[in-house]
Amino acid sequence: KVRLEERLKKILDTKQDTLLHFGELGVDGLFVDEAHEFKNLRYYTKLQRVSGLGDQSGSKKAAQLFTKVRYIMERNNGRGVNFLTGTPISNTSGEMFTMQRYLMYDTLQEKGLQHFDSWINNFASPTADYELDPIGNSYKMTTRLREFVNMPEVMALYKSFADVITLDHLKQHNVDNDGKPI
Repeated sequence: KVRLEERLKKILDTKQDTLLHFGELGVDGLFVDEAHEFKNLRYYTKLQRVSGLGDQSGSKKAAQLFTKVRYIMERNNGRGVNFLTGTPISNTSGEMFTMQRYLMYDTLQEKGLQHFDSWINNFASPTADYELDPIGNSYKMTTRLREFVNMPEVMALYKSFADVITLDHLKQHNVDNDGKPI
């Protein structure tokens, strides 16, 4: 408990803001480009030895962004924050949970899903299966979050704040992957 409190104190240390506090700047909106760089937001889980959860320890920059996002959204009735990224979710279910925590935390709270374990219990199913070890010599039993459950519900939550643009959308507007005219 003491180590965790020390780590949280370091993460949330605002000594770098010696001139002005963020709340004194009068910021009423936030645009975060390359938002995928902030996916390492700490979360806790009781799941043990489950592969594919990603890094749960968190980073200082993600924790600081989360506090700023919460501040802006609380002042603007759940609005005022925009994330831009080409890869909001690249590897883990924890990344989906993290994006939802940033951009729809109040909704998660209303639904009792603000904790990772409650979110996972509703939307993913840990399963055990044999996998080839990293060296490729043998198989070992590995528990992993292999599949989502209640997919329409998790996608409805995600689409309530995300504007997803696919390659087909780009082609309809005659632009390539980089947004250049075709």
